[in-house]
Amino acid sequence: MSVRSRVELLRQIPLFSDAADAHLQLLAFAMDRITVPVGKHLIVEGEQRQTAFIIAKGSARIDFPGDDDPAQMVGPGACIGELSMLADLPYSFSAVAVSELDCLQLTRDLFYRVAEEFPDFAEITLEAITRRVDTTSRDLQNVARLFKQARSFSNLAQS
Repeated sequence: MSVRSRVELLRQIPLFSDAADAHLQLLAFAMDRITVPVGKHLIVEGEQRQTAFIIAKGSARIDFPGDDDPAQMVGPGACIGELSMLADLPYSFSAVAVSELDCLQLTRDLFYRVAEEFPDFAEITLEAITRRVDTTSRDLQNVARLFKQARSFSNLAQS
């Protein structure tokens, strides 16, 4: 995979969509490529590896512990584990290769080296993270509002 195609892949990710080409080229050049065979874990819930993965080829099943919802499928252009990488947190989900995966690894050290060297890159990615947190916060507030408006289960028995 060429550096140019890696940059195009990074550009699809909201965290990097507004970053300068030069910064993405640095990341693209320095990121390692890995292949994950079918059925093998890319990410194991609870592990703390300080690495995000960008899927270039293939698909993975995302499983959240204790979640009754069907697993989520992700494919080329997906970035998974970025919050764990950025915040140095354990992964909150598992990811298993459904087909052979071709991925780029973005380590915390590499990301922070580029961010320290290029403050404008740090500012742009921080803005992207802030937008994501704001959206998540609004979604949670809407869910809380819906719960408050819902009738209680004890009232349903009386109806």
